[in-house]
Amino acid sequence: MRNQVCLWSSPDLAGWLEKQGDGLRTWLKRYFILKGSNLFYFKNEKKASAGGVIPLEGAQILLASDPDPHTSHRHLLRVKTSTIYRGVAKRTIYILCAKNVKVQAAWGTILQHASIPRTDMLAQLHQAGRLPQMLQAHGVGSAALRAEEIAELYALVQGGTLSPAQISVLWAKLTAVQPAGAHFTAESLVAAAYTP
Repeated sequence: MRNQVCLWSSPDLAGWLEKQGDGLRTWLKRYFILKGSNLFYFKNEKKASAGGVIPLEGAQILLASDPDPHTSHRHLLRVKTSTIYRGVAKRTIYILCAKNVKVQAAWGTILQHASIPRTDMLAQLHQAGRLPQMLQAHGVGSAALRAEEIAELYALVQGGTLSPAQISVLWAKLTAVQPAGAHFTAESLVAAAYTP
């Protein structure tokens, strides 16, 4: 489907890594695109159709080095997906390999940030007093809408504990303060949280 391309357009990070394949454990060179908390992989840079996606939210990201001095696959990234994605992801553990330690460290740091659960990220920003600043930097926020309401809206919508009427009331507050012509969604709030 052509409209799938919007899932990985404007990536947070993109580049070549090797991925350990299923079964025979062969190494496959793949083009990776990080978008939010999803890591898409492709056979080439054309990005017409993803070979798969690794859900990073809540994942454990470990950097490792293969002790075998004769292997060319030394700079490893081990991704263990969250239990909430069991049955959704193709597998539980993905092993990726970078071409050198600098590339490994760069990908590792960014993947670790992308793995922070959204509600945890929002709570950390709120606790640090940075949530209103992040929202204002992205054109959202006023005295009419407190950071607590935004965090509550997102957390409760994600957890499914708000009734449709409660969601409508909180959403009306949120959309009432957005700039004219701006498009804002709950996902935009998460994107704001990932921006330094």
